[in-house]
Amino acid sequence: MVALADRLGGFSRLGRGGDFWRLARQARVLQAAIAFGIAVFFFAFAAKADDEVPLYFHFSAVGVPVPGGVSTLFVDQTAPTSTEGTKLDLSSPQGTKRSFPPFLSSPFSQPLVLPRASGVAHAYLAVNQRMVNCADIFFDLYKNGAGGLTWLGGGVLEDQTILQRTDGALNVPFDIPYSIQAPLADRTVAVGEGLAAVLSIGNSCSNNKGVDLWFDGASVPTNTGGVDNCPSVPNPDQADLDDDGLGDACDSCTDFDGDGFGDPGHPANTCADDNCPSVFNADQSDFDGDGTGDACDPCTDTDGDGFGNPGFPASTCPLDNCPDVPGLDQSDGDGDGIGNLCDNCVDHPNLSQVDADGDGIGDDCECTAPAPGICFWGGGTNSSDCKLEWLVSPAQAPDQKGRLMNKAECRDGAPCDGDGTADGVCTFRVSLCINNHDPRMLSKAGVPVCDPDEVVSVDIEQKCDRRGGCTCTVADKICDPEQSALEGTIHGLPSGATDRCFAPVAVTVPLKGPTGKGIFKKGQKKITAVAQTAPNSKGKPGQDKDSLVLICLP
Repeated sequence: MVALADRLGGFSRLGRGGDFWRLARQARVLQAAIAFGIAVFFFAFAAKADDEVPLYFHFSAVGVPVPGGVSTLFVDQTAPTSTEGTKLDLSSPQGTKRSFPPFLSSPFSQPLVLPRASGVAHAYLAVNQRMVNCADIFFDLYKNGAGGLTWLGGGVLEDQTILQRTDGALNVPFDIPYSIQAPLADRTVAVGEGLAAVLSIGNSCSNNKGVDLWFDGASVPTNTGGVDNCPSVPNPDQADLDDDGLGDACDSCTDFDGDGFGDPGHPANTCADDNCPSVFNADQSDFDGDGTGDACDPCTDTDGDGFGNPGFPASTCPLDNCPDVPGLDQSDGDGDGIGNLCDNCVDHPNLSQVDADGDGIGDDCECTAPAPGICFWGGGTNSSDCKLEWLVSPAQAPDQKGRLMNKAECRDGAPCDGDGTADGVCTFRVSLCINNHDPRMLSKAGVPVCDPDEVVSVDIEQKCDRRGGCTCTVADKICDPEQSALEGTIHGLPSGATDRCFAPVAVTVPLKGPTGKGIFKKGQKKITAVAQTAPNSKGKPGQDKDSLVLICLP
């Protein structure tokens, strides 16, 4: 913003030929200027060149309302009807640029955004002494607000010749091309603000000159001219959605977000339609193929179940924990972020979902990994241990020989402790795994020797803790609820199930102590399971009896 006095030069006096004051007519002009409101100024700067409605320069002795007060010099849409018109005198010293006072519009009653566009202002000028090829004629348009003037655009005719009036100076106007190219914020005219049109003269002659601006007459209708952002296509509204200076009616790519793809609904477009018209997305990616680009899609949802795929910031719908499997059930039993519908280890957290052998069961919940593997042997022979194994989580380190035998150790509060705190208790998540294709069980010759048979039943053997006062029988195993729960996970074995690890059970092992000196010692718990397999070709059932010792270290 610049103050008016800082932007414009001085002027000398106001003169008049013929009927000077025309007070009655000016009263009508004032009423018209107020009545036209926003439409006057919009169409004045938004008309096609061959049907333009310019803003004419006027004088009113009584003044008209303008932003911040009253002005005797104003612009409106009414063409002048007086014969001779009014003149302003401007002293133009050699080597200077001086401006006539501004012609102001009435305050806007509605907001307006002026389009980027070009136009031609028409000015009637005469001099007291001829200016031959040494006059620069400027036209500038401003926004007139509370803080002063904000430049919107303008243009100049350089090295012009201005004649005296007696030489026919007023027979033909000077046509000054100009353009409106200010930033969008500046071209936004708020309610109560207006416009200001200014003509200036630059004098590069050899001496001082006096310049007259003639206006407000039928023979000297100085005006702004209209602007047109589609000179060859009628577009009275001058709409320019992408604000690139080309009206939508003739813009070959109306592209609001500037990504090279056009906004749908603009017939003049020859570029491809934008699947996110208001969001820049040059790649036009549309992962779910619904016609709305990922950059603006409120729910990128490839399986169409109403839950959105992760990784798309524009999505506002709930996230889908099985993006490629449709289903309203978003259950996630192991809490790993992968829904049960697509989790290859439903009961064991495995965010990676790695399945090296491609059998549909994740590597983290089957005993098929090479040495040292992830499952514990139960202490039997290599030829039978694959029938029943133990999977303990969090992951356990192998022993000193690089094996996972039948002992799992954890220090209270270490990462292997499922409760994550040093509270005197280690928590192990224990699963039973049956019919395992375990490559670690080899003969001395290095050949796999354990063929998984069909396990038909698994029984957890418990000893009665008589110190606790319970009675434990084979049929009524109530001594250790955790071990009973472990056995419960394998009831109803599916026929032919191989490489199957059942749901884990939290098994707690408390430290022993404290002693009289306040010292805790390691605690342990032993779990024994017996797996019965279907009879072999000789009719003899198989058996794999395995034990797991869980040790909690202080």
